Formats: sequence, structure tokens, C-alpha cells
Amino acid sequence: MHLRELLDHLLQQAAAATGAEWHSADEHHVSISRTVVLAHHCIESFTESLRKEIGVESNFVVGFEGVALYRNDGKTRTFLGLRVGVGKRSLLQLTQRADSVMQEFRQRTFYKDPSFHMSFTWTVGEIPAAVEPKLLGTLNEFLKEYLVENPDCCTFHTLALQVKTGDKVHLCPLKTS
Repeated sequence: MHLRELLDHLLQQAAAATGAEWHSADEHHVSISRTVVLAHHCIESFTESLRKEIGVESNFVVGFEGVALYRNDGKTRTFLGLRVGVGKRSLLQLTQRADSVMQEFRQRTFYKDPSFHMSFTWTVGEIPAAVEPKLLGTLNEFLKEYLVENPDCCTFHTLALQVKTGDKVHLCPLKTS
């Protein structure tokens, strides 16, 4: 089973456990900043500032260690994500660098105590609090067993960061070690 199959299996388990309709995330990523709105004329200088800040950090490995439940700020959606285990310190350093650029452009910085994760499925609204512990227990037990047999499935070498501006993706390469 590859990552996509693993995520599909976890989604199916979530649907069975909650009775909710869960949807696959369109794309998979680990965020180090909030989504912000920039004036069109600021995009190029913003992206260049990020490249300069981020480019001094070395590439690194990210590994996922468990499943966690998240809610958006408006509590209109609930997400399941794979929590980052290996690579948290590197992501925190990158977040601090991205935050300095956010401040330069008068934007909101990232969360004070970030929980780095890759969302893989979502549902509308909130799931009942009573369901949450059993759901996470089931999903984490499956993931734990899966990772014993497939230890490299959820480990990735991070060489660059992507910055999305509208329909464009800008690469911010990391320093090679």
C-alpha cells in the first residue's frame, strides 16, 4: 500500500466510525504560514523575500507519526491530518523565517504553538466530541501497524517550499546539506 492507498483507507475508516461524509483533500502539504491576501503588486517582492529568508535553511526529512483531528478557525469544517514527527524543529525554524516576512508585509503570523500536519480528509461541521477519542484511537492503531510493515511510506525529503499565489506556484529552494 502506498501513501495514497493509506490515506484512502484512513478516510474510509473515518467515514465508518463517524457516519459523516469525508472528502479527500485536493492536495497534500504541510503549512508553515496562514493563507493571506496580498495586493497584486506585492506578490513578486513577497515571494522574493520568502526565497531569501527560507533559502538559508538546509533541506531536511519530514516523517509523519500519527493521526490528529483539526478544526478550521470558523469551526465549519473538521479535518484529519497526519502529524509531523521527524522534522518538527526544521519546520519551526522555517515558520519563524516565514513569520518575519509576514510581519514585513503586515500580515498575520502563524499559530503560536503550531501542530505541523498534512490534512488528508475533511468533513463539513464538527464531529461529536464523544466520537473523537475512539476515532483517533482506531486510526492511530491502524497507522502504527501499517508503519511497522512500511516504515518509509510516510517519510519525505524536503528540498524546497512552495508558495502559492493565485494559480501560480513559486519554488523556494532549501540549501543542500
